[in-house]
Amino acid sequence: MTDPASAPPAAHDAAPPEIVELDQPCYRCGYSLRGLSAEARCPECASPIHDSLRGGLLRFSSDEHLAMLHRGVFLVLAGIIVQILAGLGGIVVGLAVAGIGISPSGLQLLAQFGGFAGTVMVLWGWWLFSTRDPGITLARDSPRARAWVRATVLVQAAFAMTGLVVQLLLARGVPTGLSFLALAAILVGIISILVTAAAFFAQMVYTRWVGGRLANARVVRRARRLMWLGPLLYTVGTLLLFLGPLIALVLYWNMLEWVRLDLKRIRRERGARCGGGG
Repeated sequence: MTDPASAPPAAHDAAPPEIVELDQPCYRCGYSLRGLSAEARCPECASPIHDSLRGGLLRFSSDEHLAMLHRGVFLVLAGIIVQILAGLGGIVVGLAVAGIGISPSGLQLLAQFGGFAGTVMVLWGWWLFSTRDPGITLARDSPRARAWVRATVLVQAAFAMTGLVVQLLLARGVPTGLSFLALAAILVGIISILVTAAAFFAQMVYTRWVGGRLANARVVRRARRLMWLGPLLYTVGTLLLFLGPLIALVLYWNMLEWVRLDLKRIRRERGARCGGGG
């Protein structure tokens, strides 16, 4: 017979499950898990508590948050396309006015609204993309970079609207008493450039942090590099037949496309698991 003293411990003698001691929110719904067993499930959404203790990787975020980020980065990319098309349309209008002498008013107005629509899409995209994840603690959040992105979005939106109004008034031929609008347009343009530069830096810092949460080293490296390479390409690179801004745009686009594809893959894999489990 087996000596009771040498017998393996019974199941009830095993080490007690780990208890969540910090104010850790559930990765899916944000419910506070403090005081609960790490082996249990969230009382609010029934998600495994253990998954919420694995760190700030986005693959453990809620479906709603992943959808918000995915929608945001998609809008940014789509808005860039609209801006490019509007810019090309403006060039075509300018060439038509110079070479053929047609009336530019309607076409110019369409190009201006197209560019404004693209700007709105980009700004709204960054607003969604910088949404705070309710399932991670503030210690792992990036509140400063995220807050700066959102602050610059609001400022850029205000200046975009002001610039559009000024351009429309100038295009319609304002009275001579309002000739200061031309100077206002120049001032708005200069300030907009400065705000755009600040927004770009904040976006790169935030995207670098998101790249870490995606475990995508390419995104982290690209965002870190663009923080100094982007301004260089947009200033010195402009002298090289305007190739610098084009190169910066391609690098910027590729980085955001990597983020979009990662988010799409995470959502697809999660949907496959849920479908398989059902």
